[in-house]
Amino acid sequence: MKPMRLLKQILSVFPIIMTGVSLAAAAYIGLFWETDTSSGAALIWQLALCAFLCSFCVFFGNRKERELSKHAQLFRAVLCFLYVNAVVMACGFAFGWFHAEDWRMLLGMELTIVAVFAAVTAVFYARAKKDAARVNERLQSRA
Repeated sequence: MKPMRLLKQILSVFPIIMTGVSLAAAAYIGLFWETDTSSGAALIWQLALCAFLCSFCVFFGNRKERELSKHAQLFRAVLCFLYVNAVVMACGFAFGWFHAEDWRMLLGMELTIVAVFAAVTAVFYARAKKDAARVNERLQSRA
């Protein structure tokens, strides 16, 4: 994949992931850190870094621009989820977003990761479906 195209994909994914991460962080902080919500600007930068690192899941994309089998698509989605999960958990541990000994915080973090991943995936699925319909419409108008 060409570097400029890859950069364009990363930058198109980042705002959607950042939105999901920000909304999830607000809910997570409200649930688990209700007494200490004075995180300030440091948290915003931490979330932005985490979202940016998660944006690199575009590397798991279809490099050959051909249609993939359902098994290959599922494998790619699982691989992407595992990558995102590892990034968010590593950031959470490094930045102190949760206490590793508190199973409720870990479970909350994992459920948050699943929810954001599902929401972002749904947004991209809807976007791809819309793009495919637009391309098909253009092809039909040419015929």
